[in-house]
Amino acid sequence: MGIFNVEPFSYINPEGEMDGVTYKFLRKLEEETQFKFVYTILPYARVVGNLKDGVVDLAMFYPSHQNNGSFIKLTQTLGNDNIIVLRTDLQAKSLADVKGLSIARIRGGKYFEDFDNNELIKKVDVVNYSQSISLFLGKRVDGFIIPRVALNHLLKDKKFHKEDFKNTFFVNHKYNFIHVRNNLPVAIRNKIVESNKAIIKKYQYKRLEDLL
Repeated sequence: MGIFNVEPFSYINPEGEMDGVTYKFLRKLEEETQFKFVYTILPYARVVGNLKDGVVDLAMFYPSHQNNGSFIKLTQTLGNDNIIVLRTDLQAKSLADVKGLSIARIRGGKYFEDFDNNELIKKVDVVNYSQSISLFLGKRVDGFIIPRVALNHLLKDKKFHKEDFKNTFFVNHKYNFIHVRNNLPVAIRNKIVESNKAIIKKYQYKRLEDLL
């Protein structure tokens, strides 16, 4: 099981334990399938690369057409509301308004094509959302793109002031997919699909934020 090291999705907490909303969901999937998952926590790009190489069997992340054929996009699962946070002196209601601005994003992350492929939006790659906030508060970027669940998690930290992050606009809701290596047996794939649906129905989950 490959999980990417981005708080609050999957990370090592101060007690030295694996934590995060994606990790919690996958633990429920593990229980439902009655399989035994061995978790490997890595940077996002390495998780994708390991899945391509068959080093890991399963991972959960946003789909991208760039990975077509590299592994199997098995089934849709819980997603996130993505937002862009801007400096309070800037006005923007859509992507058209952020052309020419510098926007921090997770390295290797795919949000949607109009943002990912728009060369007029200056992207600044970061390793995690805490770094996005540091660059933003240091006025080294004009804004950052972030799932709402990640912003809400980080704003629990008392050192941040919510008013610094009030200038936001909704970008999209994007579903994660469970991806598996190409040669994973069909019976295992089917069990994962069934168990994913069962968990979402049982707990009435709408988005990953429900696991905060």
